[in-house]
Amino acid sequence: MSPTLPPELYDLVIDQVDPLDTLTSCALVCRQWCGRAQFRLFSSISIPVPTGKDNTQKDPSDNLRSVLSTHPALSLPTSTLALSLESDDRSTYDKDIVEDWTVRFPNLRQIIFVASSTMPSLLPLPLLVSTLRRLPRLSFNTLTLRGVDVTSTCGAARAVNVPQNVEDCQLPCILHLAADFHHTSYLRGTPSVGRMNACALLDELIRHRLLSRESLITLDLPQYWTLSTIKWDAFDGNFPSLQHFSVLLSHSQSLDSLHDDDGTHENTRRLLDALTGCPNLRSLHIIYGEPERRRDWHTVRDSALASPALVDILTAHFARARAPHPRLEELRLTLAYDGEDVEDVWGHARTLPRLAATLADGARYPAFRRVRVRSLVPASLEYRAFARALETPREACARLFEVFAEHGVEVEVEAGYMWGDDGIPDEVYEDMCDIWY
Repeated sequence: MSPTLPPELYDLVIDQVDPLDTLTSCALVCRQWCGRAQFRLFSSISIPVPTGKDNTQKDPSDNLRSVLSTHPALSLPTSTLALSLESDDRSTYDKDIVEDWTVRFPNLRQIIFVASSTMPSLLPLPLLVSTLRRLPRLSFNTLTLRGVDVTSTCGAARAVNVPQNVEDCQLPCILHLAADFHHTSYLRGTPSVGRMNACALLDELIRHRLLSRESLITLDLPQYWTLSTIKWDAFDGNFPSLQHFSVLLSHSQSLDSLHDDDGTHENTRRLLDALTGCPNLRSLHIIYGEPERRRDWHTVRDSALASPALVDILTAHFARARAPHPRLEELRLTLAYDGEDVEDVWGHARTLPRLAATLADGARYPAFRRVRVRSLVPASLEYRAFARALETPREACARLFEVFAEHGVEVEVEAGYMWGDDGIPDEVYEDMCDIWY
């Protein structure tokens, strides 16, 4: 009788296999390998979703649909489902296709809506609500948006009715709500048309009993905050379990004086004030750059618009008599403007050393350990051609935030590109993409 290894060792080996083709081969070796390999193959699934505009187009996921219909047990390991909208323009998810796929996986923990186009695709709020209400209540907890905007323009939010015959205990509860920072819409200088305000989106999810103030852990919707609107809907920050929060902020150069305010300074303060209702906050991520709104996106961004006002506002916030976030562990800053302007903007922030000293005060912030700074440089042909374009912002950030290291705080600095166009017409941008990729 040939010696055999414990099945746990086979599982450990298969868990280290990454390429999909190799996992498929592992599943065909023997019965002992098949179960674990299939578990890995089906634990996370990405499905290309057609827009529904062309009914003659063959659905590339028909084979998977056929396999799951014949062998439904293969859907049991699936914990993450990504629905990737296959379109070259700004399109909307098809209701029937989305609902057909999401009900096939009884143990989903995360659903990801992904757009393949350069501009965000649309996910109507009624469709999002109806989809979430059908997800498994015992496992689902994470909603992620990548290049997809939840919008009320394709169906008014008020038109979504709450069924009265569904108990709260039968609905899934979102613990993690996240949306990627979309570079192209930021670089074009106009917020995505129809994107819901974060406050309105939260209110709707709470109203439909899909999200609870008491249990939300991650709120990562950087571009859903319309703080540049003077009549901004105030954020009710009463989320006692919230641990991770991110927001996109901008203050124009003309507002260097904190007394000259067009609404953005005051709204930033109001947002930070509201976060004091989150005593368990562990990570605060601020994406800071130029004002997102521009009169014409074909106009090249004006680097003179960047402002160091955020440092003064943050310093005043954390230096309150009572520490607003005593469990804070990490402050993340993403600087979204030209790399050469990093030192011009932050070098004039005289309160940066005070901010470092405040957060490094172990009596007030005993858990604070790290500052992570990332400079995002708008990508263009020049930046692609010269890797040294990242050296200037990286070195500037390392030098400026050294004041945190002097207080024993860990400082991580990196620089990268914002892939997208920077005031470049569509046809030129497409040519650039062909060159880059």
